[in-house]
Amino acid sequence: MFRLPVCPHCKTVYHYQDTKKALKKKHCTCYHCEKDFKAGIFPGILVIGCIIVALSILTNMFLLTRMKSLNLIILFVSTFLFLGLLYVLIPFFVSFKKEDEKMNKKTNKKSK
Repeated sequence: MFRLPVCPHCKTVYHYQDTKKALKKKHCTCYHCEKDFKAGIFPGILVIGCIIVALSILTNMFLLTRMKSLNLIILFVSTFLFLGLLYVLIPFFVSFKKEDEKMNKKTNKKSK
């Protein structure tokens, strides 16, 4: 679950930056075997997102109870740090799936 994705055809491991690019394009071609696949996000990202949001809330509550002279900027910074962590973890929850043969035939007919 917590790993970078691999090509569904040749099992080539994609690097962090390549995974982010593939997620933006949705329909990609493997740089090793040159076959097409689709990129999508696992539903597991929702679980990790909920955990990170809960940790952010607990951290803010801890800061509110422990610090006497607390201003709002500290709470915003702690919240944005947790959200940044979630953003960094997104490529680890990407999956690559083979495209359907019907989809490939349709795109080939359109390109001709």
